[in-house]
Amino acid sequence: MRVFAIFLALCLMAGCASKPDYYVSATPVTIPKTATFWIDTFDVEVVGKNDRFLPDEKVREQLHTDLIGRLLEDNRYASSKEAADYLLDVNSVYARRIQDTQGGFMSKIVADGTLLASVDFSYQVKVKKAGAEVLHFAQARQGLMPGGAIGQF
Repeated sequence: MRVFAIFLALCLMAGCASKPDYYVSATPVTIPKTATFWIDTFDVEVVGKNDRFLPDEKVREQLHTDLIGRLLEDNRYASSKEAADYLLDVNSVYARRIQDTQGGFMSKIVADGTLLASVDFSYQVKVKKAGAEVLHFAQARQGLMPGGAIGQF
């Protein structure tokens, strides 16, 4: 019985000591549903280079355009920086995990013997109003598609 109690206590301590892969600031903030946003800074670090994939600048441009498009869909993108209720500072890391197949079947399909194992995407967003940070949140997403030669179920 003591061994079980010690094991349970160790499991609880390990769970309480771990950090989640996302973060939301602890300060309660209420942002109106009609508030508009402007992307003040948008930085993307692209990791994992290969000639078959989009160049870094194209990845940055497409992610920036996608974010603006999503804000426009919800009528939340301001017409100018001065007209915006909130400014956004976005920092993200787009990491391609490229795997060397070291011969085998994949070398018959892919000329250089490498394939995209997975994609990791992490971001941190700071929401500012009148020059002061009101809210920030972040998330790290690892092992996104395609998941190697077999893929993810």
